Amino acid sequence: MTKKNIKDKKGITLVTLSIAIIIMMIITSTIIYNISTSAKIKALNSMYQDITKLKDKVDLYYSNYHSIPILQTKYENVNQIQSKNPNDSNTYYVIDLEALENLHLTYGQEYKKYKSNPSEALTDLYIMNERSHSIYYVKGVEMDGVVYYTIPEENTKVEINEILNIEVIGTNKDFANVKMYAVDKTNGIKKLTLIINEQEYKSYSYGSNVREIKTEIEKIELAKEKRDCYFRIEAEDGMIRTSNHITLGISISKLEAGDYIKYDTGVTTVGDNGIVMFRVLYPEDSEYGLQIISDKNVQDVTLGGSNWEEGKAAYNGVIEKLNNEAEKYVNPMYAYDGRCVGSISTMRNGIFVDKNKQRDSEGKIQEKIDTVFIPNSWTIPSGWISGDTGCYNGDTNYTTDLTALQGANMYSTGQDYWLASKQVGWYSTDVTGVSFYVRCGLAIDLNNYWMCNANSGGGTKGNFCTFGLRPCISLKSNSIKITDGDGKSQETAYIIGL
Repeated sequence: MTKKNIKDKKGITLVTLSIAIIIMMIITSTIIYNISTSAKIKALNSMYQDITKLKDKVDLYYSNYHSIPILQTKYENVNQIQSKNPNDSNTYYVIDLEALENLHLTYGQEYKKYKSNPSEALTDLYIMNERSHSIYYVKGVEMDGVVYYTIPEENTKVEINEILNIEVIGTNKDFANVKMYAVDKTNGIKKLTLIINEQEYKSYSYGSNVREIKTEIEKIELAKEKRDCYFRIEAEDGMIRTSNHITLGISISKLEAGDYIKYDTGVTTVGDNGIVMFRVLYPEDSEYGLQIISDKNVQDVTLGGSNWEEGKAAYNGVIEKLNNEAEKYVNPMYAYDGRCVGSISTMRNGIFVDKNKQRDSEGKIQEKIDTVFIPNSWTIPSGWISGDTGCYNGDTNYTTDLTALQGANMYSTGQDYWLASKQVGWYSTDVTGVSFYVRCGLAIDLNNYWMCNANSGGGTKGNFCTFGLRPCISLKSNSIKITDGDGKSQETAYIIGL
């Protein structure tokens, strides 16, 4: 092989290698760019999907409640947002995401932080304009050097000469927050009057050349019934114009003993798919807080036993047994706690603190009641160590509920039902036996039914009995609302919601 041929076969030249490296760099940078661009497109589409979902949910919320789901603290950090809707006002609010059900978003995760501690430094938020209802993502998503804050839309500036709008922007158990917005650019506004049930509630007077009025929040106390609310303006030319009408809800604190309420127990096997007719047992302003009781029995409960020991165990544990059954009807969406009627009704922060205890004739609540003793003259039943029956004394638990039931004409239901209260009864004039009863409300009068007994000759018995259950429920008066009805009858019972 010649020297020339050897030289020709040494391999690729430096120039060829350089060209190959340059080509590889171009290909790599293109791949990286495409990956980066793909990620940005995905992020932008995620924001668009979020805003589309929000618009649908907000529209549904507005149609149901005639207000927008917002937090009441104004959000001011909006100067960086480009391409706003020209019909926006200068007022923006953070959207109350918790008011919108079944909503899953990619962004807006700082909402809870903002709700507990409003801060303009938080930007991972969705906000809404008060007037146009346009939705923006404050942090924005960058794409090709441009930051997008909402779905691009062609918005035309609309010059509105007249607006008369009133809306409820929030409620609690006692008050509705109402805002009014009035524009009359042609004639000017001389006077604005708020009307409730066709009665003047409040008036505002203005000087000349006032063309736009936006009232601050008007706090209106809710009543026992729904009320129609609107406003009218008197223009400088003397013309009277009226706004849209809104309906003010019903105050929880105005409910009265005996009012009917449709309560969703959450137990679909009872009532109408879980919805059962209840009535107010104690109003919200009573010393026992807001409690409701089923108008009829919701289920049957069998108590007792086939012999003395079984009957004694049923008798001693009857209060807790009945209360446990009643707790099944506590729907945590609307209620805190449950108990059987006739148990101790004392409540603290929505919880029945003493419901499984007993109360003596003086009203004192006791952890354990002294046992009942058999007279020495009796023959002690077989198997007993002494005359101690092992049964607790009777109690006076039922008295508070009984007074409330009778006062609201809710005691007699045409059914027999248990009261979570016990009684000891001695029978015959010469005291030949003792029985241990559970109190019950019969269709006509207060009564009782025995679980077990012993006689002076040493005999013992147990007994079974089945009566109905009427649960008492403590409602979450701070969070529930009355959405319909007037509570005067079963047909017009109050409907509760969140």
